[in-house]
Amino acid sequence: MINEIDFNEIFLVDLDTACAAIGNCELSFPFSSCYEANRQEKMVKLFEQSQIILLTIGELVSNPDRIVSYHDYLKEYTEKIDELITDFEDDDSIRLESIVGKIIPNAENADLMLAHSLVNNAKISSSHASHIWAYTAINSVQRLLFFLVRYTTSYIEQWEGLKEKN
Repeated sequence: MINEIDFNEIFLVDLDTACAAIGNCELSFPFSSCYEANRQEKMVKLFEQSQIILLTIGELVSNPDRIVSYHDYLKEYTEKIDELITDFEDDDSIRLESIVGKIIPNAENADLMLAHSLVNNAKISSSHASHIWAYTAINSVQRLLFFLVRYTTSYIEQWEGLKEKN
């Protein structure tokens, strides 16, 4: 007999796993000026808040009657991520390496890359478990982690896909 799949349980496990992976990450910044230090402080705060966001979402799955009361909290987090990333994209003095393929994890960024992948699993699980309300906030955590990989890694090696065989 095949047991029915509990997508809520899978989603909760994926959230916990992603949260643990984020907790295992270390942020170190390649350069710092006074201006950069302020932005880096924002990054650290948003990074630290990302675990709380995932834990909050997990708690809301168990308490769906409270989702509406946390809507603004999740939306505010998402807007702060958008603001941070836009700020860097608009700043010509910061050059983030363009990504044309997939980043090959290295010792400098493997912890963030693993956390990024596990947050992606949680994002996919949110859809399977019909928790679309959580998708945008989880996607913001994933975007932040990808941004941090690009910002904190001094050398990014990329895999650009399959090449034509002669």
